[in-house]
Parts: sequence; C-alpha cells; structure tokens
Amino acid sequence: MCPKSSQRRKGTRKIATLQCDCWARAAKDVLLIKKLKCETKAKQKFVTKHKNDCIKAFGTCKKMEDDAIELIHTCMHDHANELINQTAAGLHEAAEKGGRAEFQRRLAELGMEF
Repeated sequence: MCPKSSQRRKGTRKIATLQCDCWARAAKDVLLIKKLKCETKAKQKFVTKHKNDCIKAFGTCKKMEDDAIELIHTCMHDHANELINQTAAGLHEAAEKGGRAEFQRRLAELGMEF
C-alpha cells in the first residue's frame, strides 16, 4: 500500500521505504501492461466518435422537440381554430382525453386496471 501524502510529509525512513516499494510496484505494473501490448488509442477514438454521434443525435432530437413545441403553440393559436369551432382549451381537452384512453388501453393489454 502506498503511503498517503500526510504520511510522506513525516519524512521517516519507514515512510521513505514504503514510498520506494510503492514506486517499484507501480513500475512493475507498467512493465506488465506494456508487455500486453495494449492498444487503447483505437478504442479511445471509437468511444470518442460514439460519444460525438450521441451528442449530435441528442441535438437533432432536441431541435425536433423544440420545433414540435413551436408547432403546437402555432396550432393552438391558429385563426383556423375558430373556423372549425375549436379553442385552445378544446384542443387540450381532446388531446388529454385521447392520451388517457391510450394509456388505459395499454394498461389493459398488460392486464392492469387504472
């Protein structure tokens, strides 16, 4: 076990010996890892590319979500609603009723009641 920094500051011979042993074990581990010829750069590039692809996909989804919200706002305040005798409250109520019905249908498929 490598000594903690507070132990290293004490400067005793025992701590110095522990520190040397710690560095020796670390150096041995490095040599063992090098013998395995681990190639991590390719995996690192793969993971980084995947992360960037995820960020890009999230950005696309977020933009589509923002566009959908804008579209809903536009539709709910569109002058055409008056022509079809609909109000924002009426559209909201219909959407809520439809969503509730779909939720209950899916619960029934799972054998659950609400």
